[in-house]
Amino acid sequence: MVPPISSDCEISFEGLIALIDHAGELYFKLDGEGHIQEANGFASSTLGVPNQELAGQSFSNFFPELTADRLHKEFQSVPVSVPLILNTWLQRDSSSQVKINARLVKFVRDGSVCYLCLARDVSNFLLADMRYHTLVEHACDALLLCSEDGILLCNQATVKLLRCPNQASILLRDITEFFPTLQYNGERSIERWKKELELGRERDAHHFDWVIKRFDGTLLEVEISLTHQRFEEKPVLLLSLHDITERKHHEKLLEEMKANLEDRMQERTAELLQSNSDLERSNQDLQQFAYVASHDLQEPLRTISSFCSLLQNRYEGHLDERADRWIRFIVDGAERMRNLIEDLLEYSRVEGRARPFVPTDANLALKQAVHNLGKAILESNATIHAPKLPTVLADVNQLTQLFQNLIGNALKFRQEVPPVIKIECTLENNLWKNYWVFSVKDNGIGIAPSHQEQIFQIFRRLHTIDEYNGTGIGLAVCRKIVARHGGKIWVESVEGEGSTFYFAIPFQPRGDRGSAALPALPANSVG
Repeated sequence: MVPPISSDCEISFEGLIALIDHAGELYFKLDGEGHIQEANGFASSTLGVPNQELAGQSFSNFFPELTADRLHKEFQSVPVSVPLILNTWLQRDSSSQVKINARLVKFVRDGSVCYLCLARDVSNFLLADMRYHTLVEHACDALLLCSEDGILLCNQATVKLLRCPNQASILLRDITEFFPTLQYNGERSIERWKKELELGRERDAHHFDWVIKRFDGTLLEVEISLTHQRFEEKPVLLLSLHDITERKHHEKLLEEMKANLEDRMQERTAELLQSNSDLERSNQDLQQFAYVASHDLQEPLRTISSFCSLLQNRYEGHLDERADRWIRFIVDGAERMRNLIEDLLEYSRVEGRARPFVPTDANLALKQAVHNLGKAILESNATIHAPKLPTVLADVNQLTQLFQNLIGNALKFRQEVPPVIKIECTLENNLWKNYWVFSVKDNGIGIAPSHQEQIFQIFRRLHTIDEYNGTGIGLAVCRKIVARHGGKIWVESVEGEGSTFYFAIPFQPRGDRGSAALPALPANSVG
């Protein structure tokens, strides 16, 4: 039994009403028949009815879901001091309603029954709940809320994914009922599930691939996102299931393509290794043949040359002019043959008598090359400029030969003015490696653009023997030396103005054979 309210309580009650007003609560005081005796300002403004007009009206006038008789019965059934909870619609005017959550308390004052009612507008909460429900129901992925009592909530996508008749056939079932005995990796589903739950407790969200058993018994691969939450003070699991059948199909295709590609690469690698082995053997046989053939040709050639010289010395002038000319042809031909054989031997020695790469002072190699060309330099009155060159990893004899051939070319293919030759070196780099780039620049006759690649081929001559002597092997030797060092060689030239020959040697040569990939070099470089 609630004790009567004193006059002191009347005073404090007015302060309480003001507090309720500011808290956004609707307050009503009703008599025993359910008529409004008092209402606060917030209730008046919410209903859109002045306070003085509210007094005396039946409470049921503002509740379309409650008739006067029903409201009276509800009021009569309320025990004293035990609140009655009402979730209903409140009529504001003829066209609008608000959803409220009301708490009605019955008490006795001066022997008369009265009711106090506090209500809150929950329309916004209802709207938010409806939006949330709509969002969940229209989600593409299956969403489930699970507890120890079973599946509490699920959306329509879950019904579709599990191939169940409806949501009711899923609710309150244990989630493990949708697990096969074994996962695809052979692990027992229950044991694996316990591990995933433990991992989920260590993270905000845990993602993993899983196999589920659908209502019709078929299996499906899904990706599960698992989150531990609390719902109504109980621990629950929030699960999101996404069908990954298509993803797994693509992964399988990729694996098959990868395996096929690896098999093809192995086959291709084996073919290349075999081709390289065959080519290596062929090159060795060819080099040995060229060396032996050239070496064996020198003896009969010396005999021919010697006897032709004897004929020339003894009979020149004693025979007719035609005979003298023929003898000179034989002597000149023998000399050219001797030079050709010596150049072929030099070409074969690039690989046959190669030395290991060691730190080599390029200045000393250049000095030796200039010394070897001393006579030709004096005869042509040439000037050679060379700043200090670096120390590089190279075969010292081959680096000397490289300088000698390029400088010799500049001396040979000169114009009427004295040759001016400039040798320089810079360190270039790119994402792959660093390399030294040497340049040999001259003021000679130059080379036409159409001939700038073919000059590095063996026996490739641009001029007749009457114009410039030589065998056409010198630049081919240069290319082979640079290739052995893992580099490239190329030329830039303007016909009638001169040429600049470049060769690039890696800062750290990769080995004694082959050529390194130097992407930054010109397209016409060879090696």
